[in-house]
Amino acid sequence: MPMAAQTMPWTSDDLDLLPDDGNKYEVVDGQLLVSPAPSLAHEAVLLELAERVRAYCRANRLGQAFPRNDLRFDDANRVDPDLSVVPVFPPIPESLTWATAPRPLLVVEVLSRSTRTHDLRWKRELYRREGIPLTWIVDFRERVVHVIRPGSADVPERGRLVWHPAAASEPMVIDLSGFFEAVLGREDR
Repeated sequence: MPMAAQTMPWTSDDLDLLPDDGNKYEVVDGQLLVSPAPSLAHEAVLLELAERVRAYCRANRLGQAFPRNDLRFDDANRVDPDLSVVPVFPPIPESLTWATAPRPLLVVEVLSRSTRTHDLRWKRELYRREGIPLTWIVDFRERVVHVIRPGSADVPERGRLVWHPAAASEPMVIDLSGFFEAVLGREDR
């Protein structure tokens, strides 16, 4: 069961004091978010999406797609997106840290039963407020991707997911029904 700890305020530094117990710990606006390990379906969707994003980033020289990221905005906001595209290129110097890396171009959260409120409410607003250019919140149970951009209304995509950063010559296009069917099988089962 997910939990948002009520003792407040938590800080980014407080996360470093928590145990490495298989849970994911994040802090948003001073509130501790605790999530258990994700389901197999969550991870399958994430891995397939990561492969596609990684290939697109490599082909268009956009940066690296990372499955984890220690994204610290300030003392009260530190999160770990499921996937993020950071504009860094090999060879990556050992001196580069999450704290000194550029902000992500794209952040992806894949919903779990345990992270639904965390991702759709608190983290969605944090990414928007912090100016992350593009956030995808993937709801594989509903087979929809919520596309979030600062200053725009959310767009629930069911047909095609399109990402066309200025530095890329061609857009990345994902047929969502085909994507979800390839990972999860047909919907009418």
